[in-house]
Amino acid sequence: MNGRASSASPKTLQIIEAALTILRDEGERGLSMRGVAGRVGVSLSNVQYYFRGKDALIRAVVDHYVAQCSRELADATARTTERPLADRRRTLLRDTLRHGHEMTDMCRIFRELWSVAGRDASVEAALDAYYRQTAETLAAALLAPDAPDALKERVVLLVLPYVEGYSVTGRALAQGPDAAVDLLLSLLEDLAPA
Repeated sequence: MNGRASSASPKTLQIIEAALTILRDEGERGLSMRGVAGRVGVSLSNVQYYFRGKDALIRAVVDHYVAQCSRELADATARTTERPLADRRRTLLRDTLRHGHEMTDMCRIFRELWSVAGRDASVEAALDAYYRQTAETLAAALLAPDAPDALKERVVLLVLPYVEGYSVTGRALAQGPDAAVDLLLSLLEDLAPA
């Protein structure tokens, strides 16, 4: 993946955003070049001018979406950088787990992208790279800078799958995100006291 989406023309971004919306709402099976053209209000040949086919469009969607998600996480962690570690942990986890509908939409999109990754190695590589970067960002935000690598791996092993799973199941649980944050903070404190 080449990251071109971030420096793309306004029309290219419009096409990518339309494809992303269709992917979220209808899944990868509902995504077609013709459907994207209709949503954008341009001809099919116009969409094909920017993207040779559906696979090229999906790769651009992946580039765009993982870059967007990475920026959002980086922004969230940057807002807490100057805070004491315990406060930084609480704020980051609370903000992440309270996303509600946004997280549900994110799960739908990632579910579809992982489905595509099963047959497209470049999409799989991009998603793997995204999760590795996310793991590094979370470790840096949730631990002291001098934390050993083994501790970083343990914390990420706890937090990343939990956040991913909570984003799918959290709205169905009897206790809300505050209880989940308290639980994660307790476990983090056991692993790496602030």
